[in-house]
Amino acid sequence: MLLLRTLNSGRRALAFNPRLVRGLAVHAATTPKHTEVSNPLAAPVLLENMTAAQRNAAAMFTMSKARGFLPRQDPLAELPSQFAVVESLLRRMTIRQPDGSRGLLAKGEFGSSVLRELDGSTTEAVLKAIETKDQPLISALFRDYCFMTSAYLLEPIDISFRATGVYGEGRDTLPYHLAVPLKALADELGHFPFMEYASSYALVNYKRVVPGGSTPEQLGDIKSWETDNLRIIRAFEDPEGSEAGFILVHVSMVAYTGQLVTAAEETLSSALKKDREAFNKGLVDLNTAYTSINLTMDTMLVCGGGVAQLITSTSATRFRSFIFGSGPKKMNSMFPNGVKYEGVSEEPQYFRGESGANDSIVPLGDNLLEITAHLPKNELASILRDFRKYRPSAQRIYIENLEHRAVDAGIAKFAHLDDHSLGEASTALPRQFVLTNSLTQLCTSSPWIKFVTFASDTGASRRNTSSSAVTTPSRLEALLFHSKVIRAHAIAQKNQLLEEVAKLKAQVLGKDDKRVLFILFLLDRRPLTAQESMMPYNAALPAPVWRGKIAVEEAVTLPELISKCSAPAYSVGGLGDKIGRALVDIHGRIEKMDQLGIEHMILSETSPGPQGCFDQAEAEALATRANDYLAAECAKNSARFSAYGSLSMHDPNDVQSVDGPNGVKFYDQPEYSIFWKTIAELDTVVYIHPRTPTPEIVEKFWEGRKWLNGASLSFTFGVAAHVLGLCVNGVFDKHPNAKVMIGHGGEIIPYNLWRTNHRLESFARLRGMPMQHDLRHYLAKNIFITTSGFYSDPGMALAMTEVGADNILFAIDHPYEEMEPATTWFDALQMNNNDKQKIGRGNAIRLLKLKLSA
Repeated sequence: MLLLRTLNSGRRALAFNPRLVRGLAVHAATTPKHTEVSNPLAAPVLLENMTAAQRNAAAMFTMSKARGFLPRQDPLAELPSQFAVVESLLRRMTIRQPDGSRGLLAKGEFGSSVLRELDGSTTEAVLKAIETKDQPLISALFRDYCFMTSAYLLEPIDISFRATGVYGEGRDTLPYHLAVPLKALADELGHFPFMEYASSYALVNYKRVVPGGSTPEQLGDIKSWETDNLRIIRAFEDPEGSEAGFILVHVSMVAYTGQLVTAAEETLSSALKKDREAFNKGLVDLNTAYTSINLTMDTMLVCGGGVAQLITSTSATRFRSFIFGSGPKKMNSMFPNGVKYEGVSEEPQYFRGESGANDSIVPLGDNLLEITAHLPKNELASILRDFRKYRPSAQRIYIENLEHRAVDAGIAKFAHLDDHSLGEASTALPRQFVLTNSLTQLCTSSPWIKFVTFASDTGASRRNTSSSAVTTPSRLEALLFHSKVIRAHAIAQKNQLLEEVAKLKAQVLGKDDKRVLFILFLLDRRPLTAQESMMPYNAALPAPVWRGKIAVEEAVTLPELISKCSAPAYSVGGLGDKIGRALVDIHGRIEKMDQLGIEHMILSETSPGPQGCFDQAEAEALATRANDYLAAECAKNSARFSAYGSLSMHDPNDVQSVDGPNGVKFYDQPEYSIFWKTIAELDTVVYIHPRTPTPEIVEKFWEGRKWLNGASLSFTFGVAAHVLGLCVNGVFDKHPNAKVMIGHGGEIIPYNLWRTNHRLESFARLRGMPMQHDLRHYLAKNIFITTSGFYSDPGMALAMTEVGADNILFAIDHPYEEMEPATTWFDALQMNNNDKQKIGRGNAIRLLKLKLSA
């Protein structure tokens, strides 16, 4: 039994129809008011077949051959004066205001503004508007109340995400003056009382700068539907930002659906009539429309607004929090108890979020070509069918009707009749059918392959607003039903996508993991500019300082060595003097550390250090002086500083190495076995830092290309050769507890890991290589990398994929690198809080045995 409550006198109470509430609410269109077509084989009632009076009274999403799945006329862009409060809230709501200031959502003030400003007069105005049956107005009101509802319920989630990188819980009660009008509008239109792709977020949320068509029902020039001529009406981010691109590309795609509907009807009609020529033409027209849609979708992938571009620039996070749903039930940690609608029902409600998967473009092709009829009966197929409930009733009825009509007409069978019985006209026919199958499959798999980067949870509770991705393997299985011609191609694509799913499952560490995984899609796109890579995830809202960071590769020097250290190499423009002063000013760093959230620094004697001394006794003495100096300085403020011990390495047995000005020593050789045995027994870590090559190496490798000598390239080569040498020569197999740490994003090792490992396993092992495992084993157990001087989003994504959060540590490389760029990048890095805690702090405490709280 549903309980109603009227909170204040004068309020109306609306009930969820008991037939509509069973866990996830059943669509309102299943009530008698919105009766489905009783004959599933009946031809649809299209706008073109209606009288003028019928068209004026028709629902906004009544289907037509002209506008397809678009509303029958462009949506109302501004509400009448009686809804001034709603208009004001929506204009002030956006994260970034037109003048650059912060809106209500940016300040966390939208919820309180709603409670303060929305009252009974506005609610009564909505109920009166419903009585007028003015479909454009009712549709616009539903859009606007959906935007306010999502903003109200999800505002705390966005606040949590901006502060911590983790999605928190949303509000679990929708206040009366949002709930009652929204439910009434939803009932009138046959929608769920929550944000939907077509009816609120995208397809009634545009306006054309230059209108097209002489009457509202006409599509007009297709160029009037290009994104340059479109603007969005409502936004969470701002009307000109990446959210606009995301929405408007979908609108541009749907502008071609009139062609899809026309071609689908022609194909069905000709199949029933056994008209081979007309049938083939229908498929050709369908191909043309899908090709245009795919080309439009490509603009989303390579230019403004697309999800791939959004993830690259991290700007998707500016609005994505607000398009999540409150369901599925028991599988959404943001709304563990659903949402109660005040004045409507005491029963919590659960609704899926906005999703392009609610679009009807792909389902039209799937149903016409009998893909849907052959979907396997599994959970993924069920999710696909569930998402199809979240459509305007006219579209849903048409799509479901199309599935039955296609099976009745025998579309697939007619396309695959024996070529000999069909004559010459048949030779192109199966190809057209296959091509149409492939194009509809591309509409689904292309976003999946490009957008696979957004995986936020395991199982059915993934924090993904779209379901098209997870249904793609099932679609491909159904696609195999049709033709041997595409069987091999489809199997290959299905396997590729299943591998992607497995990769995501392996890398998502738990239900609260919200990591943004780039999964290598960046490799086939232009690289980020330095400015983009450093850009905080929300330019309008700078990322909060992530406090408690431990920086593990920070340089100092004995004052007596300032003339011998690396600082003179930076002499251009006086930079060397600045670095030199910073190298000896240890405690002067604290003010900047406090400002940037750095709790602790691990200091080390900068290069060349003892390795720059060619005399063993001199090197050992220098190492002792450096260690004594650092110990004394750290003792002055042990809460803020620790230090590595310097080793000369000239004599492995004394653990105190360089043979002369042109000598080279590698620590993977047998004479250093005693050193690694000691390191393993001490359970400590060796930080291998690069230094300037010896004169002989400079002459042979870097003379004539001096700009590459140093941090730009030669440092990387030297350290990578040392560390990989430890692996291939079996040092970590002999001393499995030995550990090394290297900086600068792993000195190119993670990026080249696949190829290095592939060649070692393919050829080196055949030639007696001592290494017992593959390289990934040592990266997981013995090798740790840091972020020093390597502040790259794609680089971190790759490191997370190949190395993992347990073996990455935050570092700066100060003073050779400035503190602020390093901390700004890390603070804004899109990563779940658990992994960020490990990289920014926890791994250092564990690995270096720091006496700091975890």
